[in-house]
Amino acid sequence: MHAVYKYVYNGEIIYIGKTDSSLSARVYCHSHDSRFKPYKDSEIYYFETDNKYSTMIWEKMMIHKYRPKLNVADNYYEYEVDEEEPTWLIFDENVEINHDRVMNIWMELSEKEYVKLQNYAESEHITSTQLIRKWIRLFIPEKF
Repeated sequence: MHAVYKYVYNGEIIYIGKTDSSLSARVYCHSHDSRFKPYKDSEIYYFETDNKYSTMIWEKMMIHKYRPKLNVADNYYEYEVDEEEPTWLIFDENVEINHDRVMNIWMELSEKEYVKLQNYAESEHITSTQLIRKWIRLFIPEKF
């Protein structure tokens, strides 16, 4: 999973980070970081990206835009991309879906189902991974 995430405490974005693996693992690491102790009741939001390069660029752009107090100053690079900020989803570690399981289910789709879902993803301007997770949560939650 490639994702950019943010910690929001009392309506203020206090930290923006990225992960190219497990968001749950990153959140767990932050929970043991002394800088995050006063903000243990923060809400965590994220959006997925397609690869590690877009994750890096989006993270830098969001840090530059919001200037969170827990991010280090040298991360304030100026990146400009002519794209709308993605929709932030609330993170709930209890419903994070294992990427390998998602991909196994995706591979079992018929060609007709696959084409229909790809067309939907394009029309909604979402990544394939976001689409897969949304589809699984809606139509086959018993698999998780």
